[in-house]
Amino acid sequence: MRRFIFCICFMFLLQNESGVQALTIEKTNVTQQLHEMSVEEKIGQMLMIDFNQTVGSGQIGVNASIIRIIDQIQPGGIIFFKENIQSMEQTKRFTTELQHLNRGIPFLIGVDQEGGEIVNRLPFLTEMPGNMALGASSDLGLTKRVASVLGKELDSLGFNMNFAPVVDMNSNPLNPIVGVRSFGENPYLVAKMSAAFMEGLHEAGIVAVAKHFPGHGDVTVDSHKGLPTVSKSIEQLKKNELIPYRYLIDNGLQSVMTAHIAFPAIEKSVYPASLSHAITTNLLRQSLGFNGVVITDALNMQAVASNFTAADAAISAVNAGADILLMPSEALTVKRALINAVKTEVISEERIDLSVLRILNLKAQLFKEHNTIDVIRAKEHLKVEKEAAEKGITIIKRDETLPIQKNERVAFIDDGSNHQSNKRLTEILVKAGITVTTEEEAERLIYILHHKKDALLNNNLQKEKKPIIVISTTTPYHYEQWDFVQGFIATFSQSKASIQAVSDYLRGELLATGCLPVSIYDSTGKVIVRNEEQCK
Repeated sequence: MRRFIFCICFMFLLQNESGVQALTIEKTNVTQQLHEMSVEEKIGQMLMIDFNQTVGSGQIGVNASIIRIIDQIQPGGIIFFKENIQSMEQTKRFTTELQHLNRGIPFLIGVDQEGGEIVNRLPFLTEMPGNMALGASSDLGLTKRVASVLGKELDSLGFNMNFAPVVDMNSNPLNPIVGVRSFGENPYLVAKMSAAFMEGLHEAGIVAVAKHFPGHGDVTVDSHKGLPTVSKSIEQLKKNELIPYRYLIDNGLQSVMTAHIAFPAIEKSVYPASLSHAITTNLLRQSLGFNGVVITDALNMQAVASNFTAADAAISAVNAGADILLMPSEALTVKRALINAVKTEVISEERIDLSVLRILNLKAQLFKEHNTIDVIRAKEHLKVEKEAAEKGITIIKRDETLPIQKNERVAFIDDGSNHQSNKRLTEILVKAGITVTTEEEAERLIYILHHKKDALLNNNLQKEKKPIIVISTTTPYHYEQWDFVQGFIATFSQSKASIQAVSDYLRGELLATGCLPVSIYDSTGKVIVRNEEQCK
């Protein structure tokens, strides 16, 4: 098959001092280039594959199997997972080798690096505390700097797309998949924080992909395991979930990820949003005016894979208005099915052209000389990490007997997990001259809450006469079961910087300024802690 020349002047083999490929596009005419492409090449551009499915898990560099699958599929993009990542040097080398395999059109190379511990593919990057900590800070400038740090570090490794920010409003405490990945429950807070995060990524040369449209925050089913359903009407979505997307679109959003969630009030069929014309085209494109690149959530997730064949899902997604199909099961089969769908006019070639034109226009904006890996965990980046951790510390119930004095004896309640956070905080307190001892000898007990603990442990602690401070490193909704304690602090993160920050607060060296960005409910649904007005 003939090679496709992406630009008038494309300097492919430039190298900077880091050895990462420098890709530059001097001037392009993507419309003319589109017309020179075959249907096979166009459809390849609409596929973003992962190597775990197509080749096998644990791929950490280009090999014969990867070369073969890229030659067969000619994908427009590749997504990395932890299984593909070992070190900074290996990751940089892998992305560079991959770009050498493109057929004149650079790959989008993406990753899920949201910030925080939950969705974190590159653990050696600067360790930010995550979105809900940023939401608690309500600091737009800080949020932009956090995203810019993440973007610069991703760019240094050869990535040009980040599947972030999470734009979901976490309005349902029972949500099993979003939680602290969200900035909060208020649509205006989420809108402004998401826009700041997007701007930081764009500033670093990284495409921000806002997710999961039209909203994954009010579900009780994980779409990796099944198909969630949201019963909200268009009017309800416009007053809540759609507000951040409208704001992002007005501020230059380049890409949106659609969710595998059914909205029966909008899409009457069984199709999730990712396969729905009513949601992807009518709502996102026509009503909200989005003209950028639409990417589906991973098509191998059970919300789709258990209800549709790989080919049917891909055809439905394209006809719905999706531009890029992320991680289709059986990618080569899907490509052949899409080619056949065009030949049989199940999908019009004009429909394909619209998507590929958007993809080429996006790629024409991206490529530049990369940062070197020296930026990773640079001194100025660690300062941003520290500030984000400190400003995220939020007091849900204030213990008026704090700070801990040097002559106090404290003990950590052990739930059996022997979690690293306990060790870190112990080391910090001991270094500060505070005695860490047994529960029997302690004057004060500290419990670091990592997960929702069982009722037995809770009941035992309710009988405890010594003052208890709980530090929640994950969802603040846990407070509903722990309101009997003397103090409850939310860090939203288990990072070293967050544990250091909460230690500084306990010892009176940090004024906690975080503002809880979600409301907390009791078992009857009554609000017991309300999201403060100043968080808006």
